[in-house]
Amino acid sequence: MIRLIRKQQKFNTSGNAPVPLRIAYGMAEYDPDDSDPESAEQLADKRMYERKKQMKSGDQSDLT
Repeated sequence: MIRLIRKQQKFNTSGNAPVPLRIAYGMAEYDPDDSDPESAEQLADKRMYERKKQMKSGDQSDLT
């Protein structure tokens, strides 16, 4: 994920980007002993939408 974020930042600061590239993502760990795959997917999806909302509000404090 860090590599992807660095590439995004490089692209956005290159001076060649017609519009800024923004990536919203969400991650969750799946442990087959503790949960089912669907709940991990739902948590990752929820986190992605939280990040997307944060990006739209202009809050960049936790977008690294």
